[in-house]
Amino acid sequence: MFGDVDEVVELITLASHVVRPNLTLDLVRDPDDNRVLAAAITGSADVIVTGDADLLDLQVVEGVRILTPADFTAELGP
Repeated sequence: MFGDVDEVVELITLASHVVRPNLTLDLVRDPDDNRVLAAAITGSADVIVTGDADLLDLQVVEGVRILTPADFTAELGP
């Protein structure tokens, strides 16, 4: 089990890059959520995967889709 988690963390680390958002948003009530959106937009993310209802209500922001973990997993297929 732990080997699988370590592999996933390593893959995420290899595929990740640090972004420094260059914009300030005020789209949702939680400032942390606005920072997540700004980072996703700045980093040209395709998808935000979250269970946060405020973010999920937005559905798409600046081309970044916002999906539940279940919806994202379903898109990946079997």
